[in-house]
Amino acid sequence: MFDKSVEIFNISMSRYCLSRLHTVFGPHNLRRNDRVATEDIKRKISAILSADVAGYSRLMEEDEVVTVQTVESYRKAVSALIEQHNGRVVDSPGDNLLAEFGSVVDAVQCAVEIQHIIKAKNAGRPVARRTEFRIGINL
Repeated sequence: MFDKSVEIFNISMSRYCLSRLHTVFGPHNLRRNDRVATEDIKRKISAILSADVAGYSRLMEEDEVVTVQTVESYRKAVSALIEQHNGRVVDSPGDNLLAEFGSVVDAVQCAVEIQHIIKAKNAGRPVARRTEFRIGINL
């Protein structure tokens, strides 16, 4: 289904991403013995797509200006794809992108399309300057 240059794999979400999820999606400091009325909590199942640029530090070290411009242009394309697949960008600090989807199927289809778009954008670039995204999807 994928060629060797397309890399989609499940990665553990960093502490930062988890803390952002708690901040955005609900209370993060509830302990087991805390009493909370169930009507105050709204729960939903979401698929979370987490993406970051592989080798970002190396790319920044080699050429900061070009790397920032490239990541920004790729991020715009990725954000548009996320919206097309019924998702929303929750946060995008540095080289990271965090998105929420109501459906795992939408998240996976979006991730595959992101990798195809990024591969096409990287086609004319030298191998050392390619901007490749690692993508994980968590439910």
